[in-house]
Amino acid sequence: MTLVEKKFIYPLLLLTLIVSIDVYGQNTTPSNTDFRIVETYGIDYVNRMELESPNRLTYLTYFLEHSYFIMDYPKGKPYEDINSIPDKNGVVGNLIIDINQLSNFNVLNYNFTREQKTRTFYKIGNTGKMIVFYSQDEFLKNYNEFLSE
Repeated sequence: MTLVEKKFIYPLLLLTLIVSIDVYGQNTTPSNTDFRIVETYGIDYVNRMELESPNRLTYLTYFLEHSYFIMDYPKGKPYEDINSIPDKNGVVGNLIIDINQLSNFNVLNYNFTREQKTRTFYKIGNTGKMIVFYSQDEFLKNYNEFLSE
């Protein structure tokens, strides 16, 4: 390889490396963003939110962790089954819940009803558990307290 060829190859390799790193960086999940948000909204939307509306990401992250809780299902109570809830594409009965993986359950993927003043209850199939959503008022009160800490 001649000296002239080396002068052009090394800058070209450097430029290729820089472009590759930049493209890779644009397609990765922000390190502090919950993977469930990316799963629901997509990486491009999340990257845009991170720049334009970081408060929205904070809200969604808090929502994923604090909008509901799981409890034992009280026998004899007729609550709606979680499998009757449509997913974000409108498909009903597509929900499979692994009771051991509830910490990764993505509530953003489903169209759950949440009431303004009262909690909402859903039976989780035949697991003996139920999911309870805080009322909108209760959730916002907790969220605002979280923000003020």
